[in-house]
Amino acid sequence: KTLTDVEYPTQIFHVTGNHDHDGATPADENTDFNSAKKYRAAFGPSYYSFNIGGVHYVMLDNIVYRNEESKHQKAGRNIVGKRNYDHYVTDEQLDWLKKDLALVTDKETPIVVGMHCPVYRYKNRIGGKIETLFRTPENNPNHEKADKLSELFKDFKAVHFVTGHTHKNLTCYGKDDAENWPMIGNTIDHNIAAVCGAWWYTGAHGGLHLGPDGAPAGFEVFTMDGRDIKWYLTSIDDGSDVQFRAFDLNSVRDYYNNTPEVRVFLDHFDKRRDYGQLKGDNKVMIHVWAWEPTWKISVKENGKDLPVSEQKKMENPQYTISYDMIKAVWDRGLANNKKFNHREVTPHMFIVQASAPDTTLEITVTDTFGKEYKQVMERPKAFSKTMR
Repeated sequence: KTLTDVEYPTQIFHVTGNHDHDGATPADENTDFNSAKKYRAAFGPSYYSFNIGGVHYVMLDNIVYRNEESKHQKAGRNIVGKRNYDHYVTDEQLDWLKKDLALVTDKETPIVVGMHCPVYRYKNRIGGKIETLFRTPENNPNHEKADKLSELFKDFKAVHFVTGHTHKNLTCYGKDDAENWPMIGNTIDHNIAAVCGAWWYTGAHGGLHLGPDGAPAGFEVFTMDGRDIKWYLTSIDDGSDVQFRAFDLNSVRDYYNNTPEVRVFLDHFDKRRDYGQLKGDNKVMIHVWAWEPTWKISVKENGKDLPVSEQKKMENPQYTISYDMIKAVWDRGLANNKKFNHREVTPHMFIVQASAPDTTLEITVTDTFGKEYKQVMERPKAFSKTMR
């Protein structure tokens, strides 16, 4: 209706997320189904499939809503439980999915599966071993449910899970752990950050629109040419032609040491990364926010190649000053909000050692499909909430 009202009618294929369930639904054996009643009335079924061109699409609901009773409900919110849930595809859906996929007789047909929560992610969020996000009602790791889902797709050539929920970017290739999970060797999980980033906070308070990993708020665009599928990230602030951000760590260190608000924040949350204590000069940190194992990165200084260190998990300083410092004060005050002592690290960081503080770097990032994204980084480069 909203798209019609603004005269931009376009077809949308929806999937159910955790916020689409009604928290006023009491907890019982039918909570998951009953809590989605309003959603189904507004949007339609919780799971379904369709074909467009040479691709078969399946939309699933992998939120199993529990809404267990809570003793700490706020008055007037019409919420009767914790609004908690598990991540997995129910047996009812799996039975339906088996029948649906049996109708796709050409196993060369690409399959695109939309779900709210990611199916699997790299352990330690960088690469290598896969760990599933599926959980039992006791919230323990349970590969069996993930295996049942993946088993249904094993005969197809290419399967793309398109997921969200985390507000972070992380594309995982099942083939990277085919030894332990042979049934997902044909599968890619595209876990895509949110258009709202960190719930609109960073843009609303004078910064760029960022997500919890410091990557820009945005969306993924998939192009289908017959059976050929390609993808790229588009951000609210920079569009699709920019895919990384380079930090002059000399400037970051100076900002951390000379900004009183940063020092107060770090005094309260001593487990956070203090870039003011950074050792070594003339380092540059490059955040490639949609990085995949198939991407490449190169850096030149005065025409000479600089070695790029292996991928690092690091705290994004721009997100720290754009979100954490502000929210830590608002959310019950600094002294009472120890959750901000948790380090929110970003797995898509790369470090380059430059020879001097004022040299110019030529940075090139190449994506899965051979497209190059280039930036000439003039240094010193100032650091701030709006730094690009």
